[in-house]
Amino acid sequence: MHLALIILGGGLLLTADSAPTDHQVRQTIERSLPFIEAEGQRWIDEKKCVTCHQVPFMVWSLHAAAERGIVHDRQKLADCSSWATDWKNLATKEDLDKGEEHTLSRHHDPVTQLLLGRSVPDRASTDGWPALFARQLTAGQQDDGSWKAGGQLPSQKRPERETQEVTTMWAVVALQVDAQVDDSLHARLAKAQSWLGDQTMGQSTEWWAARLLMARGAGKTDQADSVRAELLKRQRDDGGWGWLSADDSDAFGTGLALYAVSRDGLASDHPAIARGQQFLVSTQQADGCWLVKGTKKNKAGQIEPTSIYWGTCWAVIGLAETLPR
Repeated sequence: MHLALIILGGGLLLTADSAPTDHQVRQTIERSLPFIEAEGQRWIDEKKCVTCHQVPFMVWSLHAAAERGIVHDRQKLADCSSWATDWKNLATKEDLDKGEEHTLSRHHDPVTQLLLGRSVPDRASTDGWPALFARQLTAGQQDDGSWKAGGQLPSQKRPERETQEVTTMWAVVALQVDAQVDDSLHARLAKAQSWLGDQTMGQSTEWWAARLLMARGAGKTDQADSVRAELLKRQRDDGGWGWLSADDSDAFGTGLALYAVSRDGLASDHPAIARGQQFLVSTQQADGCWLVKGTKKNKAGQIEPTSIYWGTCWAVIGLAETLPR
């Protein structure tokens, strides 16, 4: 049988008909970390803000790698985590005068991402910044049960309702860990589920990934099984997923899908995971990033720096989730 050889940016060889080894996946993650750290620090230095596409994903991806023993700069990880969870770095000039609770309750997306991407010790914490962030994320829920997508997210190349659903579902996923001990939070999550309904069919892989994790976290086994089956069905012939299901495969969509199905308990030797790993390992650039087209309507057809960074972080998060801890 003829096996096509793919030459990777880091000098690895991978046959088109073979799954990457854990060692190859770990090398791929390791190759990305200097890029993620440098570009994330550049954002901190130049923009001086926590956003829904940059600093939280730097923190999340570096923590995901560190949980598997892959750390490029431990001090950098500690410093960027501390910076990102200082509420003042999420605040606009108007927010600063109104205080931390006001600020955190209106910046739903980065608060959610920081909660989802926090370190293992912070996940075990019952106080400190995680408790404050979770409390204020809850407070930011709208009267109809949803969380409103912020910043530039509503201008993405998918229906605005879908973007708001994605923001809502990620918020629910981030808060579900506390639902069993807080009756009022349980009621809020039920209200969010009611607002979401069951009629939407998302256009983005992100929608299906968040829906899967939310349904499983809510104990809706049949729904979660159905959503996972649909997400797997949307995997493309090259092993990847597009951020939009109709688009070509990219690191953004593939990382999201791998994270969701792995987090959901899909066996690490499942063919879908092997194929997704292979797509990411074989398409990584020499500098550790992945090329990703823009997610906004006006940049949908071009490779765009924000999406490169966002997609690279998701690739690392997804690949890390496929590895044993």
